[in-house]
Amino acid sequence: MFSVVFTADAMLMRSESSGRYFTKDGMLPPLVSLSAVRSNQTTSVPYVEDEGRSIPVVYTNDPCSVEEWLSENLPTNGCTIGFDVESKPSYVPKKGRDSFREASTVQLATTDSCLVVHLAHSSGRHSQACAPILKSVLCDEQFIKAGCALDGDMMALYELWGGLDAKSRLDLGCLGTGRRNNDRYGLKTLTHAVLGVDLPKPKNIATSDWSSVPLTHNQIIYSARDAWAGAAIAQKLAEYDPESFGHETLIEKLSLSEVPISKLVVRQRRRDRARSELQKLLAPYRSHAIRMPKGVSRKAQRLRKVIKKRVIDPNLVLEKEHFDLETWK
Repeated sequence: MFSVVFTADAMLMRSESSGRYFTKDGMLPPLVSLSAVRSNQTTSVPYVEDEGRSIPVVYTNDPCSVEEWLSENLPTNGCTIGFDVESKPSYVPKKGRDSFREASTVQLATTDSCLVVHLAHSSGRHSQACAPILKSVLCDEQFIKAGCALDGDMMALYELWGGLDAKSRLDLGCLGTGRRNNDRYGLKTLTHAVLGVDLPKPKNIATSDWSSVPLTHNQIIYSARDAWAGAAIAQKLAEYDPESFGHETLIEKLSLSEVPISKLVVRQRRRDRARSELQKLLAPYRSHAIRMPKGVSRKAQRLRKVIKKRVIDPNLVLEKEHFDLETWK
């Protein structure tokens, strides 16, 4: 599908680098409409309202370039932005160089522009250079961060940066699901329903080595599009139902309902410890020849209860009468 929406000429038209920092500018091509996908029209790129535009993208690891993008694209009084993180899969080999397994990129986007920040030097080693300026946005409650499963991404950044008090986190995947339902919408499903375009999610790109510097053209397209989709979906929802999805309304609701990232991390660590402890506890009884004492069995049950507890709860849930995905199809 990337062959439909991407050409090398459309990306990385300008490149600036100085020592360990780099900045590359380009354009994201338009997405393909669902009607074209269903009719197998792959010879051209049909335009679908705003989603038919080419979107500027900046790919950088330079804090000065990050600050410039923020000042040019985000109003000082706040707005809703798309947010996403890409992390290196744990099974990717090191390829003979130093690398890191944590969050590798941070993506921010408006409906008009995208920013892909690589959290590494040109050598591939982890860099904290862009952390302060990114934190200033993520921790500002006036900037709503919209995306799917973004609390997990925020937790990864918390661990990487030694703390992150991220506020106004809008998990689009939780909307309309109800607190008793663990099912969540994926970004591709929401993009289909709300925007009417196909969001390519090829597995070979999703599971690629995101710590490798520089990213490939397709990696930049993939990561930037995910953040852009969050911003575009949030904007469309605000137009559809301003009383529920208006900027000030969302800030107020999120401030009352979202759990601090630090508490989510504590939950995650508690569950990880319980899982590790359970493995050690059960190790001597793997063989059926050894009977498990009742005290060990009771302790194992307690640990399993801790493991089953959800780390992340929906921080904003709208009932079906306020948000029904079927109304968009």
